[in-house]
Amino acid sequence: MNLSPRVRIVAGLTGLLSSLLVIALMLKLLADPREVEREWRGRLCEAMAVSASVELSRNDMQRLQAMLTVLDERHPDVLSAALRQADGQIVSEVGEHQNHWEPLEGNASSESQITIPLRNSAGNWGNLEVRFTPLKGNLWFEMRHSPVLRLLAFLTVGGFGVFYFYLGKVLEQLNPNKAVPSRVRSALDTLAEGLLVIDRKGRIVLCNSALAQTLGQDPEKLTTKHAAKLPWVRDPNSPKSHFTNADYPWSHVLAGEPVAKQSSLRLIDQNGELRIFVVNCSPVLGPNNEVRGAVCSFEDITVLESQKVELAQSKAVAEAANEAKSHFLANMSHEIRTPMNAILGFTEILRRGMYDNDEQRSEYLHTIHSSGQHLLRLINDILDLSKVEAGKLEVERLECSPHEILTDVVSILRVKANEKSLSLTCETPNGLPAKVTTDAGRLRQILTNLIGNAIKFTEHGGVSLVARLSANRSQLEIDVSDTGVGISAEAQRKIFDPFTQADGSITRRFGGTGLGLTISKKFAESLGGDVTVRSTPGQGSTFTITVAIGELSADTRMLSIEEFAASAKHVETTSAKKHYAFPPARILLADDGEANRQLIELVLRRHGLHVTSVTNGQEALDKATAEPFDVIFMDMQMPVMDGYEASRQLRQRGHSGPIIALTANAMHGDEDKCRAAGCSGFLPKPVDLDKLVATLAELLHAQESVTPAERNPASGVASAPRFSGE
Repeated sequence: MNLSPRVRIVAGLTGLLSSLLVIALMLKLLADPREVEREWRGRLCEAMAVSASVELSRNDMQRLQAMLTVLDERHPDVLSAALRQADGQIVSEVGEHQNHWEPLEGNASSESQITIPLRNSAGNWGNLEVRFTPLKGNLWFEMRHSPVLRLLAFLTVGGFGVFYFYLGKVLEQLNPNKAVPSRVRSALDTLAEGLLVIDRKGRIVLCNSALAQTLGQDPEKLTTKHAAKLPWVRDPNSPKSHFTNADYPWSHVLAGEPVAKQSSLRLIDQNGELRIFVVNCSPVLGPNNEVRGAVCSFEDITVLESQKVELAQSKAVAEAANEAKSHFLANMSHEIRTPMNAILGFTEILRRGMYDNDEQRSEYLHTIHSSGQHLLRLINDILDLSKVEAGKLEVERLECSPHEILTDVVSILRVKANEKSLSLTCETPNGLPAKVTTDAGRLRQILTNLIGNAIKFTEHGGVSLVARLSANRSQLEIDVSDTGVGISAEAQRKIFDPFTQADGSITRRFGGTGLGLTISKKFAESLGGDVTVRSTPGQGSTFTITVAIGELSADTRMLSIEEFAASAKHVETTSAKKHYAFPPARILLADDGEANRQLIELVLRRHGLHVTSVTNGQEALDKATAEPFDVIFMDMQMPVMDGYEASRQLRQRGHSGPIIALTANAMHGDEDKCRAAGCSGFLPKPVDLDKLVATLAELLHAQESVTPAERNPASGVASAPRFSGE
């Protein structure tokens, strides 16, 4: 082979340098082989200590015993080995260790006896003790006549090749992957938890399969990398934006702390997903108790944390739904029972003839009618499920009479006050506008709640209402005062909270859901006002309601309660009422409710109309097919055949006359459904009788006439309740 001089020079120098290095290394080896042997023994014991620490954290004593047995069998220089606890008790041994181990002064290792401290999650556990055969003396004289010298000569002559071979072997021995024996690595790879062995500079010495798979990397390629360089992610709840060395649990161990338990770290895995780990770290100690590194276990709790979050969210949703349901049911129960009490109570009074004159009878009938209208408004709110689901309270601001609202509410609740022999009065010292702009229904509910509460919590004396305009004439202010039990200052701060009453004994004595004041305050706030309270225990309470009423002009008419009462009587006796002269006509009424049929039949027959009644859609279909009818009133929910199908089939058979849906299905979209089935009109239940008659008059082209109205106690015009102290 022809080589250039430059190449030969480089090759020669390289061979010479290689030879010198090999000779120096071999001389060092032959000069003091005991030092090499001593280093090897120390590294073996450290590797055993790492493995033992892992098994101790798992409390697996069988694997510890098996590890000592393998150590004794695979290494002829090992005479015995044992695991000794901090209290001196040996928990596992091989080779009659107890009988031959000689105590070491100051717990320092010797050439033939090595002891290394062991730690678990609780701290210092004890020591690993290994007894070796004594180290041999200087072998230089003996080995100079041995084949080793021949090998040395061969390596020297070999030059560069020998140097390359030896250097490769040296580098292989220096590879961190070889620092832990393969059997120990295999045992660590069986762990489901991730595990890192880190040297004193924070570099990875070993990474087991579990953690390497999470990172999507080869375990061997992770060695020598700094553990802090892995894709850790800062906890979003932490005020810091970046990691520092102090944030890693192994940093505390390498700094001298005994253990780092239950730390939390977040990491991005190979799929880009966030993983959450609980990290426990223990130190790896050398023969003289110096910290040589750390062993860190990583328990993946990502799924557990995700399940906790999902469970917490599901629980919050369920609790919110349950609370909303309970709040809704209690609210409706509270609001429905008040007008129902008036309806049933005054109906019973009229049934028993407990009235003195026609005026009193008229007042009772008006109260029943007014309470029924209020109840209908509540039911319409219940049916509007979209409002409840959205959690939105809708209000409508229309022109209304504040006097009429006050008199209606007082009329409804007077019976409750009379039952307890309490007075119920209403005053307007400076008068009120004849008309204001607000939501009359919400204002009625607020007054009903507060006056009802005042009556409930008052045993003697009475309840008074004082209504006035605010100083800037933009709000209506109403004081509801009682002479009841009163409320303490502490209780006043929480009585507007849901389901809260001022005193548990009051709750047991008077009952109630504790929602009335909450509802009232919410309604008042939605009307641009508020509800506040002033009270002294034992002396009664005053609740002040404020609601916005829009702008009032300078010439707005002001009325007192007495003027309104007189005006109401005048309207009642002089108002005109429409009457119709109906032509002969045949009406088909289909309804499965007997009471509903009786009511409609009574009204229609009073107007001279011929009515045929059936109880289901099939009968209606048969009748309308066999006989001619001018108008059909069709209930939509009936047995055998419902009104939708009956209307649909009537249209298919050529019926062209009007079909009016008469149904309790009054939710949004129900009218469209009825018209799609063939109905030409829609009247929701409960039926407005005036609207029913007007609808028929339009369909049958009835002649309209206007005559003075007869006194009608159920006309809906408020009679004047007594507002003096009764």
